[in-house]
Amino acid sequence: MKTRQIGQESEGGKMTGKKGVLVIVVMIALGVLITIGAEEIRSGVMKRALLTEIGALQENNQELQTKNDELTQETKNLGAEVKSLQGKNEDLQTRNDDFTEQIETLEAELRTKIRIIPNR
Repeated sequence: MKTRQIGQESEGGKMTGKKGVLVIVVMIALGVLITIGAEEIRSGVMKRALLTEIGALQENNQELQTKNDELTQETKNLGAEVKSLQGKNEDLQTRNDDFTEQIETLEAELRTKIRIIPNR
């Protein structure tokens, strides 16, 4: 009977050893699955955060593009206004030159007349 008991204990020990190995393998497998799951969750969270960031950046980009378009149009308008003012300035300069010439002519005529009229 002792032999059987030892043999049974031995078989029971083998079964316990196999169960232990099986438990360890299951624990490792669960650990791997948990790690993979956590990575997928982290990846999903990061993906959502990045998509949110992309959306915000696209919105900011659109606002900046709109502002840029407005400033470009304003620049064109100001450029046209500058050209118009330059044209007016040239016209005024021409008129000023004409008036200056007329004044010089009138001054010359006046000097001539003053010389002709005797002093009284």
